Amino acid sequence: MRKFVRKSLTFNQTNFDEIIVKTKKSDERARRSAAAKMCYLRKPKQGWGSEIDFSQTNNQKGQYDMTQKIAKNGFCVAKNCPTKKNGVLDVCHKISEPIPFLYGLVQNIVNEPNPTNIAFSDAFLAPHMDMVYMESPPGLQYLLCRRNDDCVEGGESILIDAFEVAEHLRANHPRDFETLCSVPVRFQKIHWERENPVYFEWEQPHIVLDNKGQISRVNWAPAFEGKSRRSSMTNEYIQAYRRFMKQVDESDTKIVKRLNEGECIGKILQK
Repeated sequence: MRKFVRKSLTFNQTNFDEIIVKTKKSDERARRSAAAKMCYLRKPKQGWGSEIDFSQTNNQKGQYDMTQKIAKNGFCVAKNCPTKKNGVLDVCHKISEPIPFLYGLVQNIVNEPNPTNIAFSDAFLAPHMDMVYMESPPGLQYLLCRRNDDCVEGGESILIDAFEVAEHLRANHPRDFETLCSVPVRFQKIHWERENPVYFEWEQPHIVLDNKGQISRVNWAPAFEGKSRRSSMTNEYIQAYRRFMKQVDESDTKIVKRLNEGECIGKILQK
């Protein structure tokens, strides 16, 4: 998931001081010096390791600090957030204007008797990324815990730095890395039996590089993989796929913690 802000974000205009430059060259230098330096996630000794109190985001400095934490760490947990219905919008408005997606503006995730999505059940949900079936998914995603009673078992949140996992694969198994960078895989979300039927399909490799060879996007969502072309399903691909899956599960960056009531994770979607 690399320090997740390779996706473009729309910030409140008042959050940042205006930088006036005279040439494109000086503008590029200013952009590079002001950009948040991404760093690989490491397990914190206590807490989440990237946190802020929601009350701090009532001013520009707090909003900027939250944005920087997301940019550097891939996520930030805001504590003491409002737990009212749609209270998650109060959090995301601190950074950017929310946009609707296939579940509307806000998706309420609860355990249902006959779920239409694995997220609405008590089944274990393996590490994955959301909306990999979209060509250009939203940049940020917010998950607010409105209620989590002490008597409830399970429900832990799992955070893994997929960019670090991909770089580890490149360093130790370069052929597998090249395979996952070159083999197109179909991701899909097809669901007709719902109030608003959806049909999404998008084909791309698990690891996407920019023109400098740097990782710009990781696509990992086994549950949303569709039927890829037969030429993609080679022995080399299966080997690389299994190795990457194993490294995701065993990653040193993995954080497993339970969200408490009023805690909200703001995270970069494709990291």
